[in-house]
Amino acid sequence: MSEGKLIESSILGDFPVAIWETSLGHLCGYLGVPPAHPWYGHHYDDLNVDVHGGLTFEAASRYGHPSTVAWLSEHEATATIAPSFYARRLAHEQEYAGEATNYPIETEMDIWWLGFDCGHLGDASRPGSNYQSPFGGGVFRDEAYVRSELADFARQAAAATMCVAGQGAAR
Repeated sequence: MSEGKLIESSILGDFPVAIWETSLGHLCGYLGVPPAHPWYGHHYDDLNVDVHGGLTFEAASRYGHPSTVAWLSEHEATATIAPSFYARRLAHEQEYAGEATNYPIETEMDIWWLGFDCGHLGDASRPGSNYQSPFGGGVFRDEAYVRSELADFARQAAAATMCVAGQGAAR
């Protein structure tokens, strides 16, 4: 992603995490899961995860991941609004297949990234940023808030791993 900036990255339990600030001044939190994790390769809409505003992002650490290509192909075939978006994204995924996306961070590992953003109705951009919500008001969700959400996200990810280990696949 070319807009915005990485605020910090770390490891929470077994999971890499990152906080980004968008060009609009709100923060986003990301957590990566490895191939053995039950969430790996799933679209965020398919997962039951409790984070601020719900999950709004998923991506492989490398372009051309089969789950990404399949999802884009399916949506390109059925899109009634902006099918060219899916076609362009699919072409990009296929052209750069195997190359690192480097977003949200490069780990040199096979990671499936999931994320949330703090740019919803009721949220505000960082004070002093160039963008302020047209709805006015709202609360700026700062780094401490996003860290707390990521810690809870990591606990949920660990619990999902334990469910699979103990009693079969659970999402």
